[in-house]
Amino acid sequence: MTIALAFPYLEGVLVCADTQMSYATGTKYTEHKITVKDIDGCRCVFAFAGEIGLSSEIRSKIFRQITEFIKRSGATLATDDIHASIEVVLNEYKRLEVALGLEFLLAIYPQSEAPTIIHFDGKAVNATTDEIVVLGCGNESLTRYLTENLFINDLDWEYALALGCYIVKKATQYVQFCGEPIEAARLTQDSVWEVDSQNIDWACTITERQEVKMHEWLFKRI
Repeated sequence: MTIALAFPYLEGVLVCADTQMSYATGTKYTEHKITVKDIDGCRCVFAFAGEIGLSSEIRSKIFRQITEFIKRSGATLATDDIHASIEVVLNEYKRLEVALGLEFLLAIYPQSEAPTIIHFDGKAVNATTDEIVVLGCGNESLTRYLTENLFINDLDWEYALALGCYIVKKATQYVQFCGEPIEAARLTQDSVWEVDSQNIDWACTITERQEVKMHEWLFKRI
């Protein structure tokens, strides 16, 4: 089981994930589950839970669809355009009757629109602008409890990073097949980038120190 999550905060979207993968033999290894991409000004973050080869294939096809749309239309992409691009890719597998044991999300911030998280839960594609999306172990009781009780959608950046890292950290400690190190990405209207390990370590340290007061700390207003 893996964990990858995304949620909106005041400036955009945070995406956070563990990095543990396992071979069929049970041997564990580390792999990136988050990819940041700037496609001709269309900034996005892709994350997945599931088989890495299939996820890489689908991610490449989605990015290609977005690239081709921009070249073909010369227009600025809207959320509906990207949603449609994802459906085009997934329909290829439906026609071939390929079972997709995979979940993924794509966080985007179109011009003149709210930041959006488009996600595939293994059955259907949905989108949200104000909710947390959790892939992999999202239905585990621990993960469900943390997201339902700690998430609010007007966090500033430091609180958002702390919350994302805290939820993933707890999953790596208590959910089988989740493991560190943790990775994260930050998407705003003007930029997209991977969060460096120093800031992730800070977020994990500060939340663990304050764990007893976690609710009060996260809901505090500056």
